[in-house]
Amino acid sequence: MKKWAIAFLGAAIVALGLSFWFSNARVQIQGPSALAVMDDGSVWLSVDHELWRLSPEGQLLERLSVAQLGIAGRVGALVRDPAGRLALGIRDVETLALFDPSTRRVTGSIRPQWPDSLARHGSRAIYFAFAADGRLAIATGGGHAVALFGPDGRYIARTAPGLYEFTNGLWWAGDTLWTTNTNAFTLVALTTPELAPRQQLRLPSGLGGSFLAMAQPSRGTPRDSGTEDAPLASLVRFGGDMRRGRIVDVFADGTEREFEGSAGMEVRDLAWQGRVLLAVDGAPFALRRFGADGKALAPFGDAAFVKALAELQHAKDRYRLAYLLALGSALVLFGAGFVLALVQQKRERRARGERILSAAECGMPPATWQTQLLSAGVFGAVVMLLLALLAVTAHVSGSPLALAGVALLVAPWLTGRAVAWLARRPDMEPILNHAGLQRLPSPGLAATLEPQERVREVIMLMRSMNGQLLVLTTQRLLLFGANKLEVQLRQSLALDELGRVSLRRASKASAGWRVLAWISAAQAYLRVTDRAGQVFAEGLSHSPRTARRVAELLSMRRPRAGGVGADRVEDPTPGPSSVRGSTAGTGAARGDWRPVLASLLLPGLGQWMQGRGRSALLFFIPAAFAAVGGVIPLVWTLAGPRAAVDPSMVLQVVGVQALVAVLSAWDSWNLRKP
Repeated sequence: MKKWAIAFLGAAIVALGLSFWFSNARVQIQGPSALAVMDDGSVWLSVDHELWRLSPEGQLLERLSVAQLGIAGRVGALVRDPAGRLALGIRDVETLALFDPSTRRVTGSIRPQWPDSLARHGSRAIYFAFAADGRLAIATGGGHAVALFGPDGRYIARTAPGLYEFTNGLWWAGDTLWTTNTNAFTLVALTTPELAPRQQLRLPSGLGGSFLAMAQPSRGTPRDSGTEDAPLASLVRFGGDMRRGRIVDVFADGTEREFEGSAGMEVRDLAWQGRVLLAVDGAPFALRRFGADGKALAPFGDAAFVKALAELQHAKDRYRLAYLLALGSALVLFGAGFVLALVQQKRERRARGERILSAAECGMPPATWQTQLLSAGVFGAVVMLLLALLAVTAHVSGSPLALAGVALLVAPWLTGRAVAWLARRPDMEPILNHAGLQRLPSPGLAATLEPQERVREVIMLMRSMNGQLLVLTTQRLLLFGANKLEVQLRQSLALDELGRVSLRRASKASAGWRVLAWISAAQAYLRVTDRAGQVFAEGLSHSPRTARRVAELLSMRRPRAGGVGADRVEDPTPGPSSVRGSTAGTGAARGDWRPVLASLLLPGLGQWMQGRGRSALLFFIPAAFAAVGGVIPLVWTLAGPRAAVDPSMVLQVVGVQALVAVLSAWDSWNLRKP
């Protein structure tokens, strides 16, 4: 069994490695990106690590490897210079390579001499525009500025700080440089060479794509026939993910005309081919066409070109499927290996003679299928009634506050009524005390018992998110911290050291306990002290019958010394009773804070320090997913800055990670060793 468990876990690691490989292979296929149209109408297209040349009619004529041109990396921008060459912007490289389309060679380069204030943004800039005299304008994106350079890369000027909230698209209109204020929904015209604002054109926001991206001077038709109201620019407006959006023509008064069928496109670049607008679509891989009036036309490219893009898309889809299959296999194999490891561990415990406790040992009959079916039906009815109330509230009010009120107030009340009804039936005791009974097989509990010690009662007390397990044996009273996987002994108390025992209805407990009882629908509040009057255990129970029996047994087993004090055992079900006694005992044990602090820093680390491997995985895995899927991309984005991040998103990402850390720390504290 152990060998099989190791084999499954090893296979899971291999499958996980394959999933990473397939994921990386899928990422490497990004498809078409940058686009440039030459004077003769021919088209150059950047596709992964190649440059494709197409005829004006869309025939695929040539595919050049950028590596053969001496370029390492992907071409992220294709921009024509005044000499008819193509300036190739390479991802994460400051230098622009100058490619001569006629000779198919790189004939030179331009290295912009960035000022210190923008130096770290130079390699990330992907939007360029050449003036007729060779001057080069670059939008820095996260640098929140536009910079101007001479034909040789010499720095000339930059825009004043604070003018932009991210900036991407730009184009020349004579000596005027038009730019986009990406997140402020504004087109800004700059004088040159000063780069001072000359005009600002405010555009509407929230129209199915707010943020401004790549832009070109428009060649579209006027809005109304017989007028000269031609559009100023053709640009892309992205949604919040900055990937999908729509293409619009912007007019001088700030109004827009959307290109038909462009909504939802993953637009990567734009270029006018005469009176036809070409747009690179990244999902699926295609080169879309639109007329000057904004009407959609047939996609660009012949059969060979369309087939070549389709093959790339199919390869990407295959890698994605392989990634999902490998990841799913890794999870299944890991789960199988984990289960086999637990089975083997259980066998080894039995071979060592370790005891595995059952409900029968503490005198409680197991739940029958009839009681399980009844409880499932009752709580199912509660859920259906709550959903009906929510539907009625949504129909009548439609207010989120009203829905939240129903969920937060009515749900606990309905659940409490259901629990109270079930508590009247003696055969429902195993159901209501299920949280305690399911911890009986825990090796941590069995290992705590002395050779002749026997469990008499077990009950789960709600005091924290994980709860506390109170176990009455023939010799002692044991208090365990507990979660869904493990129990850890916190304190033990000899029966002759017992003090006062009290049991009340949860509705008559102190204010804080009443609130918790309302939320959890708990029915009874049990409190046990030692002879010194120190609280040994207290909390809420869903099973009033079990709580009453435990309280009465404790009251009978502890010594009666001079009749000091009086225990109160109030049956939460009809028929109160009481037992008198005295108080005496010892203080509670104090725990180690180091695992708690470790769990705050790295969820799961504290559990590992406590020797609780299963719980360590329980907290580490979601923390790792939250970090990889949220914290790391957030830090990467903000460090650029590569895009604006909504404060609510920052709060959400940080909140999820903090919540996992706090839950892990609380679990480490609740199951700390004395």
